Amino acid sequence: MEALHHLRDVTLREDASKIRTGNTPRAMASLRNAALALAELVGWRNHAAAVDHYRSHPDHALDLIKPAP
Repeated sequence: MEALHHLRDVTLREDASKIRTGNTPRAMASLRNAALALAELVGWRNHAAAVDHYRSHPDHALDLIKPAP
């Protein structure tokens, strides 16, 4: 579990987030976990490279949720 938190903090800068109230921090953590898991499912092993790729090519993010033909 600590390894996942470290990954979210280092790669996605979770600790720098300004979101601090209500259930939103927990929801954002869940979304970050889902994003990392989806990237792994499509073959990414380097999470930082995956984040950089999808940040530069947001239209490719749909490939993470589209069913394969």
